Amino acid sequence: MRAVRPFFNYCFIAVIMTALFAVTGCSSDKKDDSGQKGAADNESSSTSENDGNREVQIYTLPTPVQIPSLLKINNSVYLQEELLPMNPSQKTHFLRAISLGMYMIDLSYTSINSDKQKSIYYLKTVRTLMVEIGLGSKTNKSLADRFERNIETPDSLSKIILEAYEEGHVYFREHNREGIGLLIISGCFIEGLHLSMQHTESLSVTSLNHALLLQKSYLTNLLRIFALFEYNDEVAEVIGELEAIKKVLDDMGLQRFVPSEEKSTVTPEQQKLRDLLTKKISTLRNRLI
Repeated sequence: MRAVRPFFNYCFIAVIMTALFAVTGCSSDKKDDSGQKGAADNESSSTSENDGNREVQIYTLPTPVQIPSLLKINNSVYLQEELLPMNPSQKTHFLRAISLGMYMIDLSYTSINSDKQKSIYYLKTVRTLMVEIGLGSKTNKSLADRFERNIETPDSLSKIILEAYEEGHVYFREHNREGIGLLIISGCFIEGLHLSMQHTESLSVTSLNHALLLQKSYLTNLLRIFALFEYNDEVAEVIGELEAIKKVLDDMGLQRFVPSEEKSTVTPEQQKLRDLLTKKISTLRNRLI
């Protein structure tokens, strides 16, 4: 998967509760020869600056830490039965890249919940996938050594996971493989939304609403950035399923502030949409693992 425009570039910045994706492109109202829109045609969720004939846009996207942290902060039940299988058998580069994002979410989720044994298992899986998609062995070994030294401190583990995630995106940018980084981010989104929907029973209406608003923002930006790339049928199929998930999130009518009378109740229509969202994200996730 490659960027449509030769001037396409991005900078990935991972911090504890946010990820920013900066897109630089030629300012133009025209489509390029492939029929895809340029970067300047997309509105940014955060910041848009014009520097001469270039426009920089900042997008908020998921990292492996936000959703697991949000679930932990809201005292949700730890659901180890909802985690991914320990030994993935992905055969294509595409599936390995998406799986890396998914497994980094579960690595963060187990670490934040102090499940040391499973954290070590997921670390091994993450390391294997990193090697398979071409990340350097130096970064890989550093991740493992630091993780094992800090296994008793979940906050330190979260920082280490984020730093490894950022290093991976820097590597892909420097080697002109930005599309791989975008697939990893997609995996983070998919597994994060799956975990959110599995915690509907232990989260309040307000907390779940907050999680879904966050996920909706991530997905909106993810789809905008995918529009800047050329991709094959395999990726196109996933994008189609993500667009269907976006429609359900739109139909849910999520609000930043939940009226007090709705904070403890879920209407039949809302429950129907929750069930549909759970089914769609589970179907996509299960197809990819």
